[in-house]
Amino acid sequence: MVSDMNASTRSSCDRRGVTLLEAMVAAVLFIAGSSVVATMVVAAAQQRRGLENHRFAIQHAENLLARLAAQPFDSLTAERAEQIRLSLPEHPALSKDPLRVELTSEASPPGSKRIVVLVAWRTGSGQPARSLRLTSWIYQQGKTE
Repeated sequence: MVSDMNASTRSSCDRRGVTLLEAMVAAVLFIAGSSVVATMVVAAAQQRRGLENHRFAIQHAENLLARLAAQPFDSLTAERAEQIRLSLPEHPALSKDPLRVELTSEASPPGSKRIVVLVAWRTGSGQPARSLRLTSWIYQQGKTE
């Protein structure tokens, strides 16, 4: 009977030790899983911010290009394009010197001008700024070859 009591006491102690070990392993697994999830949440937030900046940059460039293309042909000069560019509000999504405008008179066909708008934005994930080029041509009304 004494040996039965020793066996049951020993069995009870062994079970407590296994339970403590299991709890420690579960805690380690929980911490590892939580760190992976936290890393993924941060990466997803950076990607979302980068996509929002991309969308805003494209919209900003399209607006500038539309404003330039709506100008009368004869009044659209490099100086006027720069005035319109500077009148647009700045936004933190865009990189330093975010918008550039190139305006050139095309030789062929005569009476046409090419407008190029370059826009750069921050990606949100620490990568170098990305850029986009939009190009449009405008033609003088009533100009024949």
